[in-house]
Amino acid sequence: MTVSKKKLNKNTSTEGVTENEENGTVTTEKRTDNNTKHHDTSTKPIASNNSNETEVQLDRSQLEYPTSEGKSKNGSNRAGALGIVFSNYGIRITIGGHVNKELNCPKKFQFAFTENKIAISENFKGNSNYFHPKVNKKTKKATIYSAGLVREIIDKFNLVFEGSKVSKTYYDVEYTTVDNHKVALIDIKK
Repeated sequence: MTVSKKKLNKNTSTEGVTENEENGTVTTEKRTDNNTKHHDTSTKPIASNNSNETEVQLDRSQLEYPTSEGKSKNGSNRAGALGIVFSNYGIRITIGGHVNKELNCPKKFQFAFTENKIAISENFKGNSNYFHPKVNKKTKKATIYSAGLVREIIDKFNLVFEGSKVSKTYYDVEYTTVDNHKVALIDIKK
């Protein structure tokens, strides 16, 4: 295959590419090492004559690929179970869609704390504080806008948000049942 950077104009032929304005198609001609012609029967629309675009053909053998592997920022392909955002533009908690689904997508949440975990459930007996989330219809991710709750979590777990660090995401989650209600236990690593 050849690389052609020549602009295609009305009824011109260029290295292996023929344009036919009447039916609006481009035919590509390929030559093998033994000079045998092979015609690509697929058609492509012709660019407008007013366009400055050119058609470029590239042989894959000319491409070099990187050897490094792409990884997510945290080195994990897992979805976050809990996110905490503390910035000038918003203070909120996000509950991952997979966690919300596991808890049966409740209309309200309650929180409780252990020494190193945040417990989230629809109902903890003896707790009268409820938080109503905004839920993404597609992903089921739940977002709770409560500066008071975020500050309480930051103080309880001695979390530090300095410089450009405005969010933290936690991935480790376990499930249990308390008083017939499913509970998500999210490990807050210090």
